[in-house]
Amino acid sequence: MAKVISLLAPPNVPMAKTPTETGLKGQKESVCLVYFEEKFWKTMDTARVKTIRHTTRRFSDAHIFLATVSDVQKGEAMECCKKYKLCPTANVISPASDNTAFYGAFYEILNKNLKKFSSDLETRTSSKNGVVGYRLFENELHIYGNEQLMKENEKRVEIESSIKECFTGQVHFRSLEQVLVPQCTLKCGDCLRNNTNGKMGTIGIFGKMKYTPANESVQTVALSSAHVISSGDIACSSTGVRFGKCIWPESGVNIHDVSIIKIDSSMINSLKRTVFDEHITIDEIPKQNLLYRKVIKYGAATQETCGSITKIDNFQLFGNDVMAILPLDSERPFSTNGDSGAIVLTKFDKKYHGVGVIFGGYLDARGAENKSTQNETIAIFMKNALDRFIGDRKMTIEFDKI
Repeated sequence: MAKVISLLAPPNVPMAKTPTETGLKGQKESVCLVYFEEKFWKTMDTARVKTIRHTTRRFSDAHIFLATVSDVQKGEAMECCKKYKLCPTANVISPASDNTAFYGAFYEILNKNLKKFSSDLETRTSSKNGVVGYRLFENELHIYGNEQLMKENEKRVEIESSIKECFTGQVHFRSLEQVLVPQCTLKCGDCLRNNTNGKMGTIGIFGKMKYTPANESVQTVALSSAHVISSGDIACSSTGVRFGKCIWPESGVNIHDVSIIKIDSSMINSLKRTVFDEHITIDEIPKQNLLYRKVIKYGAATQETCGSITKIDNFQLFGNDVMAILPLDSERPFSTNGDSGAIVLTKFDKKYHGVGVIFGGYLDARGAENKSTQNETIAIFMKNALDRFIGDRKMTIEFDKI
């Protein structure tokens, strides 16, 4: 007469483990689909309603669905739901109906488990353990470790065992040096050269820096990537002409910092201030609005290119989120060596927003045999980097047009 099916989220999707089905909490993490023969609806009474409620007692009302095979059955089932409060009327479904609520129940459970998994993962991959970042590829979790962690096999085994308590997929450990190649080179011809070590990069944008709100004294500065140039280094043009000195950060170890270069007064009138001739806004845009959004950049090596943000969740390095960008033109990279420091722009609410600063590219995330990430550009979040500078130095920067 009746069939009751307990539907869990798909088994091949990695998630935190839930209690067994004998436990109340475990059953609430399920979707219940009930099917009755046609005559059942015509003979519905209080006793049968009691039987249904007893059978589905371990499920929340929002996760109970009644399956019907015709519009007539659906109408009868909806009337029963209204009368006896079996489940929301939107949860009465048929092959021809809109089953958004049914699939939405699965996504609700999946999203809840993924949030718990992400929270657990951040705890278990603390930088104190030598883990500098991670990335989730469907049922594969790639852990990026520092040099010390890659030497300590017992430590990696301990971390992997801890992770597998809440993750059923495969766990891989990779050295950060193996997977992230900074976009710097010794070749000549780019716009910014570190005169101390010869690294090449891009001048992202110019601006005016004030020390305090009460101090009207301003200085012209340029922004680039912290791994190209850091405090104390001399900034030169591609032809070797000095144009300034870097004042931030203290070192290039933290990839989530930008570099701030104080421009020599003798060079201010020689600077080319803009490329796109657009004002930019530095605001935080919600992640869900950035994913798959079209972005552009102008770098010293590849000039103007367009791309799309393809990864923004479950991707961290040194405890902070980073973004992955793929080019819109598969024949041309979004960035390459010498583009580090370029500003990643997107148009949002009719304004150009500076959302990122290019750090590196060609993230060999799964090994050389995998081609899916070979054209990726890795960028840090621009606002977060600027907030660290402003908070530490008590200075503000008003950027010129880009």
